[in-house]
Amino acid sequence: MSSRDSTISMSVRTVRRYRAAKSGLPFIPWGLLPIVGLFAVALLALTVGAQRWVEADVRDAVEDALVDHELGWVRFAVDGQNVALTGAPPTTGAGDEALAVVEQALGDTWAGALDATERVSGRFTSPPPPAPKPPPAQAWCDFELVRGEGALVLRGQVPSEAARARVVAAAQALVGTGTPVIDRVQDELTVLADGAPVWGVAAERGTEILSRCASGRYVARGGELSVLCSLPEALRDETDEAIRAPLPGVRLGAVELLVAEQVEACEARLQAVLQKSVVEVATASAALRPSAVPVVDAVAEAARDCPGTLRIEGHTDDRGDPAANVELSKARAESILEALVSRGLDRARLVAVGFGAARPVADNATPPGRRKNRRIEIRVVQN
Repeated sequence: MSSRDSTISMSVRTVRRYRAAKSGLPFIPWGLLPIVGLFAVALLALTVGAQRWVEADVRDAVEDALVDHELGWVRFAVDGQNVALTGAPPTTGAGDEALAVVEQALGDTWAGALDATERVSGRFTSPPPPAPKPPPAQAWCDFELVRGEGALVLRGQVPSEAARARVVAAAQALVGTGTPVIDRVQDELTVLADGAPVWGVAAERGTEILSRCASGRYVARGGELSVLCSLPEALRDETDEAIRAPLPGVRLGAVELLVAEQVEACEARLQAVLQKSVVEVATASAALRPSAVPVVDAVAEAARDCPGTLRIEGHTDDRGDPAANVELSKARAESILEALVSRGLDRARLVAVGFGAARPVADNATPPGRRKNRRIEIRVVQN
């Protein structure tokens, strides 16, 4: 090789090559994630909506079944196709009936009528016990016990033969007692088979109460008891207490106790006024003369504090037609009654009667006697 051998230059070029290293992670298409999310939300909404639609269909089917079988007492809750029943069955077995009805309830679907429920349960309260049968209706007994003219009169109804015997025995035991003395018992009682026993007790009590009265009535009518009694002042309070002692099922109505001393004082005042002055009326008429006004004023004043009912009695002499005299005497008594009402007396406490010539106090053969017989009298009586 000669010296002119050329020197060979060598240049080296470095080339770098890159290769992706394997990481071990799967490929994830992150761009699809929003689409997947929307799909999941839609699926969830569809699932919830479908459940609501199913529950609505079940609810409708159960309601229809309960209405059709008139089971209005049942309450229910729906969870999907599961139904829970509650309520208070009105009778034994009504709960089982409700369960069977709901289990067989049918719902409308695209495939036709299908069972609406999958599971039916019931939690029922105990049915109320049957109401006790009411006792047989018992009727009121109407009776009236009357004291007067020496007799004790028993009339009306009592609830049994035994009650009748007790009432009569109680009355018979009073013979020979009282003022005036009870000298006999007049039994006119009958038996009302379905009468309430309390009325027998009431009648027995009535005989004892009337034994304290000079006159009176002890009356049961329409379930209500009323008492009228004329008696001495000394017996008033204890008699009133005995009358008002309660009896189950018995209503207490009017109670009027006429104290004998007050009655006598009232009648004495009225008699004094009427004896001192004459109530003058027109001849053959019931019209009061003007001269009668002061007398009526005095009568009204004397009568204000009187107990009981005031009976205004009209009387005539024996001249003329007897029937016409009765009518005339009553008309005159009614004229006095109206005059007293106009002066403030209670009409309910006044009664007018006419006796005509039936109760003379003097001889009708003489003018003075006839004048005495043409009169007005006022007495205190029981209603």
